[in-house]
Amino acid sequence: MKVKNFAIWLRYDSRSGTHNMVKEFRALSRAEAVEAMYQDMAARHRARFRNVQILRVAEIEKKDDVRRSYIKQLLEPGLKFPLPHRRTKSKAWYAANRPVSYTCGFDKDDLLMTVYLGLSWIIRLGFECTGGFVGRCTCFMIMTLDGCLRRILI
Repeated sequence: MKVKNFAIWLRYDSRSGTHNMVKEFRALSRAEAVEAMYQDMAARHRARFRNVQILRVAEIEKKDDVRRSYIKQLLEPGLKFPLPHRRTKSKAWYAANRPVSYTCGFDKDDLLMTVYLGLSWIIRLGFECTGGFVGRCTCFMIMTLDGCLRRILI
């Protein structure tokens, strides 16, 4: 089986009126493309099954006929998906130190890591923490093992 591009012309009723639209999908069959369209309409436009009328479904055979940029980017030859934030595998069963998979410096991932793991887990990883209260958010100064000082607002 081969992944194909499909264009779906549709009309749907929203709270503000009736709208016409063309959507493009990548799927193995027409049925999968229609199913993805119903899911997309429910997610993006809160349109229920009963409010969507499919006018036409057509397979897009030429690369030049694709209109949407989010479909065009998948048609490039030699497309590769990078795997960022990879951790190196240790040969030993038990490593003496925890592997560090982030770079020094504050960014959004560090904030998400802090929120996800919680402050007590960061302390257990060997960070020195001091907490304070600033307005409606808590401010933490975190000193990592490699000496980077980070200020995180939660």
